Amino acid sequence: MSAQTWAELGLNDGRVLKAVKFVSQSPDSILVRHSEGIAQVKKELLPVELQKLYPIDRASARARDARLAEAQAELLRKKAIADRNAQTVYEQRRDEQRQIDAGLAAERAQRDASLQELRDSGTLSGELQIVSSGYQLSSAVLHVKNIGERSTTFDWRQVEAQTRLGEKLTATAAMPRDKDRLDWTIEPGATRVFEIGFGTYRMGSNNGISSVRWK
Repeated sequence: MSAQTWAELGLNDGRVLKAVKFVSQSPDSILVRHSEGIAQVKKELLPVELQKLYPIDRASARARDARLAEAQAELLRKKAIADRNAQTVYEQRRDEQRQIDAGLAAERAQRDASLQELRDSGTLSGELQIVSSGYQLSSAVLHVKNIGERSTTFDWRQVEAQTRLGEKLTATAAMPRDKDRLDWTIEPGATRVFEIGFGTYRMGSNNGISSVRWK
């Protein structure tokens, strides 16, 4: 029987391998092919006579184990660095997003405050803002802007005027100043000009219009 083939190979752990053929060896094990496949067998499990044929090279085994341990430690070190870098990136992005959110919140708060101020002043109704106005004795020319995101109808009946003597007047008539358009629709972001009438001026009363606002 050749030293590298065995009909049966009994191991010190009780296993019995059949039709065994030696393939290769490492410092502390041999690789064999047998009837059920391939096995890596520790040299310390071989019969005594085979341990003499394939002795354990403990120095080489220790050196190999040291290299493996060092490689494993390097992998763990790199993973730790990668994890720290990933955490740093995450925290930076989180802080950046918080700053963005805070900025957006501040912008919304400022916009809401501005809109409330316009509402309180009577120059904003819904999505329509009276940007500017010019007064005549019994009428007013209004520049009305749509600050919303959809087309809105200008309801001129919701506009009221106040005279110099404090009298409140209700709108009685209206006409778009852009004569090519006789409708009352204002598109998002657009400004249109309308002339609003408030009845007949009372001669000699010095009671002309001094301001216009939404009801």
